[in-house]
Amino acid sequence: MKSCTTDKMILPGGDFTEYSEVKKLEAELAGKLGTLNQRGNEATNLVHLYGTQSKTIVDYLEQHQTGEPEQDLVLAKAWFAVQHEMAITPLDFINRRSGLLYFNHPKMIRNLQAVIAYFASEFNWSNEEKTKQTQIAEQALAEVIRFE
Repeated sequence: MKSCTTDKMILPGGDFTEYSEVKKLEAELAGKLGTLNQRGNEATNLVHLYGTQSKTIVDYLEQHQTGEPEQDLVLAKAWFAVQHEMAITPLDFINRRSGLLYFNHPKMIRNLQAVIAYFASEFNWSNEEKTKQTQIAEQALAEVIRFE
């Protein structure tokens, strides 16, 4: 039997060699995010979720400002999920990629329509498909917040 080698595999964004590099990237991104009206802890969240790939999200965010900081960051993460993580539906993003569905559903609710609009634009959806995807996301949310 071959010995295990998964401990030697570098996951995307996981190319840190020591924890001080993580803290350095957090500080760098906190500075950039501060100029974009983002909360300081967003840098820590990004780095812990995306590793060095968080720089790609922040670079995109810098170029796509609408004046709605929370929504802008959510949409930058949605863009990343589509471009780099094969997300093809809003539910892919809010559940499997960002965790918003289970871990921050108030933020998900505030930004759901913008996320759906982004996916609709990206994938050229009809109004019927937008409605269908909205219903799917809302049903998933109802299942999470309803305790029966």
